[in-house]
Amino acid sequence: MCRKTILFIAILIALQVVPVGNIFAADVWWRGKAGNDSSDYRWSTANNWWGVLGADARPPGMGDNAYMDQREGGGPLYGTIDSNCPIDPNTGAVTCINLIVGDWSQDPCSGDRKATLDVNQQTLDVTGDLTIGNMDTIWWSTKATGDVNVVNGGKINVAGDMWVGREGIGNLNVRNGDVNIIGTLRCPGGPLAYYGDQRYRYGEGYITLYIGGTIKAADIYSYNEFGDIAKIDIRGGTLILNGDKVSQIADLMSQGRLQAYGGGGNILCDFDVTNPGKTTVTSTYDPNLASSPNPANYATGVSLSAQLSWAKSSAATSHDVYFGTSFSDVNTANHSSPPGIYKGNQTPDSNTTYNPGPLTPAQTFYWRIDEVSGTTYKGNVWRFTSMNPYIASAPNPSNNATAVLPEKMLSWTKGILANKHKVYLGTSFDDVNNAVTPTATTTEPNYTPGNLSFDQTYYWRIDEVNEANNNTWKGLIWRFTTLAYKTIDNFEWSSPPVSAVWIPYGGASVNRTISTPANDGNAMVVNYNNTGSPWDSEVNYALPSTAQLNKRDWSSGGVKILSISFHGDPNNINAVEQLYVTAIDSNSHNFTVAYFDSNDIGQQLSETWHRWVIDLKKFSDGGINLTDIRQLIIGLGDRNSPGTKGTVYFDNIRLYPSIWSNSNNNMAIRLSTGTNPNGADLDNDGSVDMNDFAIFARDWRESSYDINATALPDPDPDLLLWYKFDADDKASQLYVYDHSGHGYDGTLYGSSVGSHWDPCGYDGGTYSYDFNSTKSLYLEVPETAVADTNLGGHSTVAFWIKDYGQPDGKMLFQIGPSTGNRGNLQVWSGWTGDYTYICGEYPVTGYRDETFWGRYGYTNPGHILGQWTHYAFTKDHTTGIMRIYRNGEAVAEYKSASASTMPAVVYSQSFFTIGAWRYPDNVGGYYTGKMDDFRLYKRALSQGEIMSLAGVSSLTQPVLSSANLVADNQVNFKDLAIMVDLWLKQPLLWP
Repeated sequence: MCRKTILFIAILIALQVVPVGNIFAADVWWRGKAGNDSSDYRWSTANNWWGVLGADARPPGMGDNAYMDQREGGGPLYGTIDSNCPIDPNTGAVTCINLIVGDWSQDPCSGDRKATLDVNQQTLDVTGDLTIGNMDTIWWSTKATGDVNVVNGGKINVAGDMWVGREGIGNLNVRNGDVNIIGTLRCPGGPLAYYGDQRYRYGEGYITLYIGGTIKAADIYSYNEFGDIAKIDIRGGTLILNGDKVSQIADLMSQGRLQAYGGGGNILCDFDVTNPGKTTVTSTYDPNLASSPNPANYATGVSLSAQLSWAKSSAATSHDVYFGTSFSDVNTANHSSPPGIYKGNQTPDSNTTYNPGPLTPAQTFYWRIDEVSGTTYKGNVWRFTSMNPYIASAPNPSNNATAVLPEKMLSWTKGILANKHKVYLGTSFDDVNNAVTPTATTTEPNYTPGNLSFDQTYYWRIDEVNEANNNTWKGLIWRFTTLAYKTIDNFEWSSPPVSAVWIPYGGASVNRTISTPANDGNAMVVNYNNTGSPWDSEVNYALPSTAQLNKRDWSSGGVKILSISFHGDPNNINAVEQLYVTAIDSNSHNFTVAYFDSNDIGQQLSETWHRWVIDLKKFSDGGINLTDIRQLIIGLGDRNSPGTKGTVYFDNIRLYPSIWSNSNNNMAIRLSTGTNPNGADLDNDGSVDMNDFAIFARDWRESSYDINATALPDPDPDLLLWYKFDADDKASQLYVYDHSGHGYDGTLYGSSVGSHWDPCGYDGGTYSYDFNSTKSLYLEVPETAVADTNLGGHSTVAFWIKDYGQPDGKMLFQIGPSTGNRGNLQVWSGWTGDYTYICGEYPVTGYRDETFWGRYGYTNPGHILGQWTHYAFTKDHTTGIMRIYRNGEAVAEYKSASASTMPAVVYSQSFFTIGAWRYPDNVGGYYTGKMDDFRLYKRALSQGEIMSLAGVSSLTQPVLSSANLVADNQVNFKDLAIMVDLWLKQPLLWP
């Protein structure tokens, strides 16, 4: 048995005797209010935090992830860790798992939303990663900004990596303090794990090391591919890295990313001198010294005709120039010794250049400028290395290039004596650097490798050979990264007409438009009409084969996925229709893959684009030759019977090698493959770690069960409200009578309210009420119906609905205060059947217990339009469980519900409405669909009782836990085995 399995079993056994709640990793969010004390910004103050798992306000501990952004509360985004903050007795420090300072949810509309954390005279231990400036704001209009200041003996210890600017703006300032990083210092950090079609927004990282400030890290990395910005300024502080990182420091200096005193000082760098086995970077600054050398200190590949230049000191009247090939000689030289090092005095003071003449190839040179102003001030010694004309240069693609076509030919400028070229190519720097057997040998300065993978970084080297004199000159190591995907069509072309490229058949017509549902430019618009023969609508694309990009080959480059983005008609709701894709190869074999949920084309403008991903193995298993695909067909309809008509937008048809499974298309992946692509990544953060294991341990040994309906008491003392929507209501037209016996009759509002009674209810008889958003219809309930504030802790709301979909989200009901358009007890549904259920409020934090079913912006496959469906929403504060039931079956649950009360409903401030949300002087979120048999109970009904309301006599309740990885309705060792296999692997890729 492997060690990982033994470890997990040991932990699991331990969890059976230790309360599981003690090991849960929670997400804790900064509020910065501290009750009524706006001057208290300490990390340790409980009321400065709130937790999404429903925990009471408390500061984060060693089992928590901490976030400083703007989620709730609206307090100042400033926090401090100082000597008054109590420490964890086990670590001797303030502690958390992962920390993000400045995250995506900051509100740019509320002034300066920069998040700032000061670590002052105290130690912070981060046992995971620390990220400063993480991603865009939630409105994508600005970048999230984070500042971390380590001062006055403060210390931060990071067990993982530190990211300074990761698609956001990060600032790290260290003055008389220490930052110790076990992993890598990343400035800027580069993109987050890939998800959906999100395009990378460049990051900005700023690090300033003042006097007394020290940063120690295993390595340093600066992402520099999409306009990323990095400024690492050493102003008297010290940077210490493990191993020999001198060349990396030189690269950063030559790029202008590492400087001293804002460019006015000098960087000093050594390996194994100041600190054994380590690279030490410090700085000096003297206003009397020359600065800003050109070529930059440690620059490489300098032209053989380069001239030297520098920035003079303010007082200098002339400049003594020293130049040579020995550090010691240049460092100790005077006007006469060693001979030939002193190059003379440059006058007047404005003459800050020197031409050393043609440089020797592949030579390291040292130079020094002494400033003369009556007194002579000895300068620092700078260095650079000249180019080698005997080795290959000018690589194409350029060094560090990105988005390179896998089919691209590699080329270079050959060395002056070379008549043959040895090519070394691979995915490992060390392998390519150490290789002795070439990948290929050419007589021309170019090479086409063929069949490179997409989304892969390659390293390459060219050794130049002169056969006549048997000389070989080893080349430099270059790198490039290939495109992340192969584009079949992104519709970003203006001619010919799209109908000439994507040929319409059957009931289809096609054109192109600037996407109304915002995507990234043009999209193909397919109008389908399947009301007549041939009952389907198709567009057919003949795939081209070009030297640049062979779109017919779906086997090379490691591609495994066909991805198609689509969006329903932004102006009208499409009726249900089957979407499918057909591939035809050069042998005229065809195979069709149908989209898994035909409801998804019925979306609205406000919803996000769907991204349909298909494992290419489906086509190959269907007999398709993936090396030569000649036609791609997109169709709607079933070809066998009359259908509907409507409009669907298509965009970004691509082939991918793999994708991170926790993406905007996560549901599409899961349902199109019939598996859980996230494996054991239960919290969907791209990693399998202790957070996921905590969920697994919580749900350990859960299994499905059979259950029978249970009769409800008659009369039921806990029934507070019962609207039958029956014949007597129809007779009144304007009122809905309460049949609970309490007399809480409701009043209908809107246009022509009396004309919307439907003679057919959920059981085929009596009546129901047909709410209509275009008529602004809603039902208002007397506040006395919910005077019992215990509803926030124990309650059930149940009803029947027949949903037709609508052009916006809808509020099925709302009880309680209207702050932020959200009541204390409510159910809000999105455009396509995703339900948000909220119940109960924390008086201090304003946080509400809530759970979800479905996914925002995506059709919920379990919610069927045009069909009577019973829903129930329960909360039991004693057990901490909230549940959503559909036709008697539990479909979603939340296991940490805490709030036990809610404020009484006061109609001057808040309302009880059905079919809309309500607050003073306004109503909105109108529901469209029929409703029947609405009930409110002041206790959580059992599942058997809910089944009775739904008319279901018995059912088998499946396991709801995401830890049921094997899909056998049990959380057991089979699921644990999957978790062990994926333990700490990231990112999780599919397929």
